[in-house]
Amino acid sequence: MAEAAIHPLGHLPKPSQISFGTDGLRGRVDTMLTPALALQVGYWCGRVLQAEGPVLIGMDSRS
Repeated sequence: MAEAAIHPLGHLPKPSQISFGTDGLRGRVDTMLTPALALQVGYWCGRVLQAEGPVLIGMDSRS
């Protein structure tokens, strides 16, 4: 069932390739952090975080 939900979004990286912790998601853009992954994260945040409140989205501008 989970495969059917992921299939339309294309290939997602293996969980071991993405670092998720208290500081958020970490990984190389367009390799590990893809538009498909962003869509999945957004979808599940909307499903899990049903209560109203702020959601912060940011980026690390260091090179």
